[in-house]
Amino acid sequence: MSGLPDREQLRVTLAKVIAETCRCDAAALLRDAPFTTVIENFDSLYMLEIMLGIEVEYGLSADDLLPRDYTTSEELAEFFPTNLTELAEHIEKVAERKAANEAAGIHPPTPESVEAELRRQIEVEEQAQKGERV
Repeated sequence: MSGLPDREQLRVTLAKVIAETCRCDAAALLRDAPFTTVIENFDSLYMLEIMLGIEVEYGLSADDLLPRDYTTSEELAEFFPTNLTELAEHIEKVAERKAANEAAGIHPPTPESVEAELRRQIEVEEQAQKGERV
C-alpha cells in the first residue's frame, strides 16, 4: 500500500498530527467523533493545516488529496472527510492511486510542465501563423 502503515497505525498517527495541529483531543479523534465536534471552530483553514501535516508525514500533497475541480472553501468542506476513519480511508485510496499512476508512468502536471506545454503550444501557433503569411 505505497509506504503507508496499516490502518490502525495510520489512524493513530493521523490523530497525533491532527491533535497537535488543531489543539484537540486525540482520543476523541480515535473514537471517530466528527472533526466538527472535536476541533473548535473547524473550518477550511484547519482542513488545509491537516493536509499539510499529512504531506509532511506521508508525502501526499494537498493536490494529491483534493479533487481537481474544487474552487471554494465550501466545496472543500463538502469534500473533506468527517472523521478520522474516513480520512484514513481517503488517504489509503489516494496513496494507492498515486502509486498506480507512478508505476504506469503517469505523473501529475507540475507548474513547470504546464508552463513548458503552454510555451510549446504558443510556439506552434506562432509558426503556423508565420507559415500562413508567407
